[in-house]
Amino acid sequence: SGWPRDREQVDLLFPFLVFLSIPGIDALLEKIVQWKPRFPVGVGHALLILLLVSSVPFVVLKKAHETNDLERHAHTVGEAAAHSFLQTQPRGIVASDFRLGSLVSWKSSHTLFLAHSLLTINFSVKEKQWADLIGGIFSSIDARAFLEENNITYVVVDTRAFPYLLSVDYLSPIFSQNDTTVFRVA
Repeated sequence: SGWPRDREQVDLLFPFLVFLSIPGIDALLEKIVQWKPRFPVGVGHALLILLLVSSVPFVVLKKAHETNDLERHAHTVGEAAAHSFLQTQPRGIVASDFRLGSLVSWKSSHTLFLAHSLLTINFSVKEKQWADLIGGIFSSIDARAFLEENNITYVVVDTRAFPYLLSVDYLSPIFSQNDTTVFRVA
């Protein structure tokens, strides 16, 4: 299937299309003036541009309110609950995979250690460091040093995949639901 795949992508184009339509509206008003010479073109310009531009925030806000995090980002119930929990915690740096991190950064005041590749400086290095941390490659001393050097406050993981993290001395579980655990760096 081609682009756009769904209505959400079309809605994202709306603000751009509004601004592209302004020259077309100008041409339309010029035709109206030729047809009706007494038409106040300045008032017409102002009204149409005001109407178009003022509709943009409503479309954007509507999309923001319609978005269901669990459906849009394919997060589990545990991940969504962990996100809600993090919103109640003091601000800090969160280490998680970037898929879950996208939800954390979108709706909270926390900073991410690993965000989307376009938003993270040295993404491939940080992605490997994250994989080494949760994969148990680091020794306990190296893991603690890594967390301290990067000022990481919280670690969020699927503890079904990494159950050994529940017993390490450098992380303290502070929230857990279903498949997801939030740790505070000890």
